[in-house]
Amino acid sequence: MQKPEIERRFVLKRIPIIDFNHVYDIRQYYIQDGDLVKRLRYQFDSSFRSDGQSTLEYLHKIQTGHGQFIEVLEDVTMDQYHDLTKKAFKRLTKKRYVHECDGLKFEIDCIDGIQLVMLEVELDHIDQPITFPDAILKEIVGEVTGIKGFSNFALAKEQ
Repeated sequence: MQKPEIERRFVLKRIPIIDFNHVYDIRQYYIQDGDLVKRLRYQFDSSFRSDGQSTLEYLHKIQTGHGQFIEVLEDVTMDQYHDLTKKAFKRLTKKRYVHECDGLKFEIDCIDGIQLVMLEVELDHIDQPITFPDAILKEIVGEVTGIKGFSNFALAKEQ
C-alpha cells in the first residue's frame, strides 16, 4: 500500500503546555533491505483516553518534493517484527504527544537520549497555511523541514 505524507518539521524549546489527544511510546528501527533502508515502527498509545492500542508499520519512503514523501507500506506480523528488529542497524525511541486543532495534527516528539523536542505538522499540501495554537507557537525555535540532520533516521542511534 502507498500513502502520501506531507509534513513540515520544527524544533521546539520544550513540550508545550496544552491538552493532548494522544500520547504514544514509539520504537523505530532502520533495516537495510537490498538498496532500500526501511523503517520498522512499533507504536503504543499510552494516553489515558486509549485502551492501549498498538500498531506496527514497516515501510520505506520515496521523497517526491520538499517535505513530501510517498510511504510504501508492507504488512508485518509481531513475529516478523521481532525477527526484523534483530537486523536493524539503527534505533530510535521517542514519546509522541499529539494535539489536534482546526483540522491539523501537531505531533510533538521527545527523542530518548537527546535533548531535542521536534514538531511535525501533517498537511494536505506543502504550502498549506498553518495556524499554530499559541502554546505551540511560543515554543518554536525554527523550521527544519528538509534538513537531513533533523530527520528521524539521522537522529537514530547505531545498534
